[in-house]
Amino acid sequence: DSAFEKGIATMGALVILPDGEPPLVFDGSIPQQIINKWTSSGSKQVIAQAELLTVVAMRYNLRHMLHRRKVIVFIDNEAARFALIKSVSGRSSMQALASAFHRCDLSYECFHWIERVASQSNPADLPTRNGTDVLLKMTGGKYAGKITIDESLLSDVLETSEEAVYFNETSEQVEFFK
Repeated sequence: DSAFEKGIATMGALVILPDGEPPLVFDGSIPQQIINKWTSSGSKQVIAQAELLTVVAMRYNLRHMLHRRKVIVFIDNEAARFALIKSVSGRSSMQALASAFHRCDLSYECFHWIERVASQSNPADLPTRNGTDVLLKMTGGKYAGKITIDESLLSDVLETSEEAVYFNETSEQVEFFK
């Protein structure tokens, strides 16, 4: 999950494993250079990108653990959810992130299902609002550290132009323009 308030984007994640181990709780913040990139084209609200970046960063960071496993991802942002499900987005910043998520599957495939969760029912919201300790106590979880953004993912995000991308019904790119 992510929160974006007063120009600062925070991240949180809760990973529940089926083997009876304590849940893993993560928190963190999105580097300001990424926020600056997303807002450089005039966007004032970048919560969809922040939500999507959190999922992509977690997918990459846990790629070894998730390899060949069944995974359910709960996300409370429809634009981010559909970008993951369809692997396309009309915003180039979202497209780069969706592509990075699925590129991870090329080497570390997993069987993922992307599902909606209402924001008020999303426990991963707590770490985005300084509630990591509350979530740890609530779940009996283990703090697993800060959500990191891999250098290659950071590069993908920072090198993305803010052009609109349009796709036809067969998901072929048909037009780029500023």
